[in-house]
Amino acid sequence: MPQSDPKSFSGQEQHQTAQMVPNPQYFDDNTIDLYELWITLLKWKWLVIAVTVVATLGSIVYVLQLQSVYKAKALLFPPKAKDVQSMSFIASGETLSASAVFTMFKQNLKSRTLHKKFIQEKGLVELLAPDSNPDTRDEDLYQGFADLIKLGQEEGITSLSIELHDAEIATQWVNDLIKFVDKETVTML
Repeated sequence: MPQSDPKSFSGQEQHQTAQMVPNPQYFDDNTIDLYELWITLLKWKWLVIAVTVVATLGSIVYVLQLQSVYKAKALLFPPKAKDVQSMSFIASGETLSASAVFTMFKQNLKSRTLHKKFIQEKGLVELLAPDSNPDTRDEDLYQGFADLIKLGQEEGITSLSIELHDAEIATQWVNDLIKFVDKETVTML
């Protein structure tokens, strides 16, 4: 039977107990020394200040270079029954309901044909495509105008809006488009 050396056995015990005793530095490494952190921040304070100033100036320059976008919006209410009755006589004896007339008006607001006619009557080609050349397709121009027009619903009320970089032009276009489509709808009826 093999005999163990008492010295080697006690060496193993010492080795095992050394493994079980926690290293005091291990706990120190996981703690945060606020004083050392403060000293480090003070050492690098000019870098922190410089980065903050550069970021602030960069954001200010960026904001000042952005163009403002204005939104002109009109709420469209359906006509009253008495307003539509006068058109019923014009419309070859057919009785028109207010909702049918308003539905036709909204369809006309989306009509590509009426958009083209509106652009041509108001002379908006130069404003919509100032850099146009013979290669520029008219369809792209009309699609761009159609994309500007937003027809939506808000709490049951139909709204028409246009977003442009000029508030006066946006307002003028919204008002002119409503008048133009109203006139065209009445003419169609």
